[in-house]
Amino acid sequence: MCAIPATALRQDKPSSIGNGPLHSGKAFGWTGRILVFLSGLACPLLFVTGFIRWQQKRRAKQSLGNRF
Repeated sequence: MCAIPATALRQDKPSSIGNGPLHSGKAFGWTGRILVFLSGLACPLLFVTGFIRWQQKRRAKQSLGNRF
């Protein structure tokens, strides 16, 4: 098994290769951090709005079925 040295995993150096600073939002300062935060909220927001829309369509179908 090949062991990865601990120094290869460090992301605190500005010259390190990888997406650590980009992923955490440190690459673009506070603007980047805010964008990372908002993109993190996008998934739960889409889940909740999708569930709400599904409930609305389901209730509309049920109310149409009860008319006849």
